[in-house]
Amino acid sequence: MNQYVLKPVDWIDPATGIEKRIKIITQNENGPCPLLALCNTLILQGKVAIRPYDRPTIGYDHLLELLADYLLNDDPSVTNASSMSSSTTPRTGERVESEKAKSRFEIESALRLLPHLEHGLDVNVYFKSIRGFEPTAELGLFHTFGVELVHGWVVSPVIDAAMFALVDGPAGITSYNKAVECIVSGDDAGGGLVVEDFRGRVAPISPSNHASQSSSVSAQEALLQNEKIAHALVVQEFMNMTKTQLTHYGLHVLQESLPEGHLCAFFRNNHFCTLFKNPMDGNLYTLVTDQSLAHEQSIVWESLVDVDGAGDFLDGLFRHGTLEVGDYVRNNQPIESQHSAQGDGGGDEEYVLWKCFEAEFSSLFLILLYYTSEL
Repeated sequence: MNQYVLKPVDWIDPATGIEKRIKIITQNENGPCPLLALCNTLILQGKVAIRPYDRPTIGYDHLLELLADYLLNDDPSVTNASSMSSSTTPRTGERVESEKAKSRFEIESALRLLPHLEHGLDVNVYFKSIRGFEPTAELGLFHTFGVELVHGWVVSPVIDAAMFALVDGPAGITSYNKAVECIVSGDDAGGGLVVEDFRGRVAPISPSNHASQSSSVSAQEALLQNEKIAHALVVQEFMNMTKTQLTHYGLHVLQESLPEGHLCAFFRNNHFCTLFKNPMDGNLYTLVTDQSLAHEQSIVWESLVDVDGAGDFLDGLFRHGTLEVGDYVRNNQPIESQHSAQGDGGGDEEYVLWKCFEAEFSSLFLILLYYTSEL
């Protein structure tokens, strides 16, 4: 049975302002990041608690029991339905029964789907909105538990004007899957040169000089193939410029759209984590869940301030930490440098050890340099 190490952290509940001590769930290299992101978000929201507090680990089956118990005893879908209906039309007895039946169906479906979160999920991101995802039953679990799911892989109408024209225009390249299809189609039309060279040096196809096919190419066919190539080059460049699945514009939209004190699940670089907008400074932070840092009390949050580099590390009360390692070790690297194409999360213990060694070596070197200068 999979066991996950628990990490005690200080935490100020954004809803009440009360400081308390809680335990979050850490993640090994191949841990189920969708499940842990969901659980940790609910823990920080105060909707789920790990008991007894002094337990050092928690098993996968116990996590499922916690989630199932939350759904059965404090179903968020009933609360959401009640608040929505009370603001529009009166709730008749028939309407209440309908809501309860729907709630029971959602609970039963959720309980069947929860085990799927143990593994990486196939996620198709829509490029026009931070809340844009292709609906799937598994991703629907976040909604069932009342946890918002967002991303920052959003195309800017100004910075990424060429890509935005394809996303918002008749080309309809609105999602990650559509982008991949576009690149494959353009690469096929360009004789395999699009993927090799995305800087636009693919020779245009014409009816007179197209030599890669035995039959002649009509003007209309050449125009269509050149259009596929042109689109593929634009998409390929965008994908290469946003390998961490976060754009500057998307980060800006996240910063401006999410309310202060908001906790949600965040998808980035094929990884799920907990995202928090701190009401004390209005900045965004991701929860650090590396199991290798389970005993590092000074590293609980990492600021989300850039699309490529690591942010600052802070403790549970958002005071600056000391050890400069974290979730960025693995999850903020370009996707092709990772081991898996699905979101499995986790940290890099070898990197952590190396950083510790590097810090100690630097200190010894400075001491040696000091004594040398005194001689």
